[in-house]
This record gives sequence, C-alpha cells and structure tokens, in this order.
Amino acid sequence: MLAIVGILLAALGSWAPAVEAQGAASQVTVPLPAIGIGFVRHAFGAWTTRIADGGFTTATGRNLRWFPHDTDSSLAAALASGKLDIAIMGASVAASTAARGLDLRIFYVLGASGGSDGLVLSTARGVPGTQPNTLKGMVIAVPFGSSSHFRLLESLKRWSIGVNSMRIVNLQTTQIADAWRRGEIDGAAVSQPLLGLLSAQGRLMPLPETSPHAGLVVAVANTDFAARHLVFLSRFVDVVARADVAAHALAVGRDKDAADVLSISFITGLPAQTVVDGISRYRPPSLESQASPTWLGGGAQSGLAAELRGIIDVWRSGGRLAGNEPDYAALISVDPVQLALTYR
Repeated sequence: MLAIVGILLAALGSWAPAVEAQGAASQVTVPLPAIGIGFVRHAFGAWTTRIADGGFTTATGRNLRWFPHDTDSSLAAALASGKLDIAIMGASVAASTAARGLDLRIFYVLGASGGSDGLVLSTARGVPGTQPNTLKGMVIAVPFGSSSHFRLLESLKRWSIGVNSMRIVNLQTTQIADAWRRGEIDGAAVSQPLLGLLSAQGRLMPLPETSPHAGLVVAVANTDFAARHLVFLSRFVDVVARADVAAHALAVGRDKDAADVLSISFITGLPAQTVVDGISRYRPPSLESQASPTWLGGGAQSGLAAELRGIIDVWRSGGRLAGNEPDYAALISVDPVQLALTYR
C-alpha cells in the first residue's frame, strides 16, 4: 500500500511543474491580430509615406498589413471575403458594393480626381476620331465593377448611347494590356497608371464634364470592424489628415529622388516619376469639412449621400445594379472624424 502511495505522490510531483508552467503561460499577452488594409495603387497621396515610416503603426499601436490593388473592384472582393478590414477605394465601387448587400461604413473621404479614369482608343485598330458615335460596334475592355467601369457607364449615359450598341468585355488590367498589345480590342476604360501607358500608344476619348467630385475615393470598413474599432479609425484618419497638411505646407516641388517619392514608389510599385506626377492628385478635405453636412455629417441628407445616390442611378441605368437602394444614413459614419477632431 505504501508503495502505491509513493508512486502516486511521485506522479503528482511530476505534474506540478507542468501546472505551474501552464499558469505562467496564461500570463503571456496574446498579440492583437494584424489589421488588413487595401488601397487602389493609383490613389496614393502624402499619407502613403506614413506606411513606410511607421506613422500609422505608431499612432494606432496596431500591426498593419497593407495590400495595393490595381482595381477597386478587386478591393471590394477582398473586403467581402474578409481578407481586408479596411479598403481605400472609389466611392462608385463602395456604393455599388453596399447596394449589393455588403455591410460596410464609409468613414473618411480622401479626395477626388476626375483624371484618374478614362477611355483610350486604339489607333492600331484604325479607330476613326474621338466622337462618341464612333464607339458603336467597338470592342471596349474594362474591369467590371471598377471605378473606370462606372466612368464609362456615366459617359455613355450623358451621350445617350446604349451600352448594347458596343461590346463591353470584362478584363483585368494585365489582361487589358495584353489584349491591347495583341490588337484584340478597340479601346479600354481604365485607371492610372495603365491609362497613361495606353494613351501614349492610342488616343484619349474626351469624356463629358461631371461632378467636381468625379473620381472620389473614400475609406470604408466592414460594419462590425468599424463598431469595435472606433478609436483605431479615428487615429487612422488623424494620421492621413496630418500627413496631407504637413506635406503641402512645405509648398516646394518634388523630384523623383525625394525621400517621400521613393517611399511611395516602393509601397505602390509605381515608377518614381509617376509618383511625382500624381502625388497631389488626391487631397482629403479638412476634418472640419468632413464632419460637416458637406461630406459625412448629416447622414442621409449629407453631400456624400447625394453623391452616392447619383452613383447608384448610373449603375442602374447601365444595367449593372438592381434591387433596393442602400440605407445611406447607415452607410456613412462620421464618428471617427468627429473623434479625430478632439485630438487637435
């Protein structure tokens, strides 16, 4: 009997260190998961330098993973699949994505650039002139669901040209470049930088004048993420706003060897000269303006909501969207900007 007791005591003794080790392990702080942020490659700005210098990480205290995309339609897909928590994308794509049922919040406006999307025609295919009627019967390539797709549909609507009068094919940017090189398409509706590359070999089609907010880019987050990370989002927009103010307060020109240009070139994968040419393309409104009814303030009656309504109407008229309109009041969140204003 004593032998059995001795064996049990020995066994308990061997378990004790394991129990103590388990207790010590429970005191270890588990790191927070990384936050995935995607952005359209051409929609860079002064804020992009804060990726390279760690400004976002310092301000938010979080591990961030950044993913550049060639089109905002691919960003929407990544956001819908849960691969991203935040996306910096065209407002036209954010609106259509919300209308299709993705629960998201627009929490910041990064600015607009009407020249970021365009339509270029192939001179190699013998396309005559640049009059809208010449588009009839042509093969036009575009990444479906992208901001350049929206710009094409918007232009056709203003020209009173039906989408069925031409063949619009769905190709991604690399496929468009290949099809253009092989002479398989008459034209392409694309974003920068591909727009610039193709226009050097073709002819830009003048597009009709639109809203001064054409090419509007916004920051969006999944609704659940936005609800749980208000402080993070407020710190995020504070970094963007401060970076823009600091960069443009210098009021000096940049060259392709400037430190901020090189860092943006590294992050986006774009040539340094392309960065120099486009670094001022997008400038966010001030935080005060964003918090006002001009942009995010005012919910369904805000200026941004009016822009989104117009966007939805274009998608519908082009046959690319059906169903009910999104809840604009729920789609727009001004809270992160309002909280960021308290940091000033």
